[in-house]
Amino acid sequence: MDKKYLLRLTWDQSRPVTMFEDYRQTMRALGGNSGNNVFQYSLQQILCGNNLDVITRLPAVTGEGADACYERINDEYKALVIAPANLLSQKAANGHLQYWADIIRRLRIPVYVIGLGAQSDYENSLSFLEGCQDAAKDFLAAVFDGGGRVGTRGYFTQEVITKLGFADCSCEVIGCPSIFLRGGNLQIKKADLRPE
Repeated sequence: MDKKYLLRLTWDQSRPVTMFEDYRQTMRALGGNSGNNVFQYSLQQILCGNNLDVITRLPAVTGEGADACYERINDEYKALVIAPANLLSQKAANGHLQYWADIIRRLRIPVYVIGLGAQSDYENSLSFLEGCQDAAKDFLAAVFDGGGRVGTRGYFTQEVITKLGFADCSCEVIGCPSIFLRGGNLQIKKADLRPE
């Protein structure tokens, strides 16, 4: 039997989202950001098929049942695919980067990071790295050491990864997964904005 890919999303995009009376409850159901839902939906559509399982939660790295769960993931899947959006940011320095690094180090399968973004200010300053540099390096090292690859949302994120010391790693600019939603049928028409 062929092993499957495991796709981790904040919300299984094949399930409809109920619009709750309380908008905070709706946003929690969407994973906190309706824009991220669009690219997670796109990614699930691109990868869909019998060769894919979707999971919305991964177990704690340690604790009761963690070893057995990660062993099962290692045995049953050929790779883990994640779509963490703007994970390279000050906001993620408070634990998200280390959370992912710890999970990835539990796996013997490669991890493919799709649509990774770096979040800075309007001037694209790299000063945000001061607060998350060590955690970001640990996360990226875990991905690359395990044979994984990173597809970034743009050139700025690729520049950040290079600045962190990973210039020769498996990283390429792919854009946001949402642009692939229509596959080869995407058509971009440039408007003529010249004055008449």
